Amino acid sequence: MDYQIVHAIEGRIRIRIPLLAEETNYNSKLQSLVESLNFVTDIRINPQAESIIVTYKYKKISCAAMLAQLEQAIVQVAPPVEPPPAPEKVPSPPTVEKTPQTHQSHEVEQTFIYVGEPVNLEEDPWEDKTTVNKVS
Repeated sequence: MDYQIVHAIEGRIRIRIPLLAEETNYNSKLQSLVESLNFVTDIRINPQAESIIVTYKYKKISCAAMLAQLEQAIVQVAPPVEPPPAPEKVPSPPTVEKTPQTHQSHEVEQTFIYVGEPVNLEEDPWEDKTTVNKVS
């Protein structure tokens, strides 16, 4: 079951549940079940935003216990997930016997030659040599 806590403060929690936008039957079942929880004071479901907002008595229940009961309700009323259909069995192509081939390895010698200007390690390659003023 896919859901995500979007926002939570003492006494109020908002949970995004994508199934709310897809299943109206799920919405009504979830609302009934969450309303029956003794710590819940208000519930709003917004299918367009895929979210449920629950206001609860935070002095009567810990956040962890409240969240555990809400998660249980969210999963409990969700429609059963149908497994994806099995792929059609495609007949395998006939096997063809292959004659073994021998492979010879060849070593390739690579030589790299750099032809260019010699590099002076004492000079800064990014320094503009036309604007450098030497003081005598």
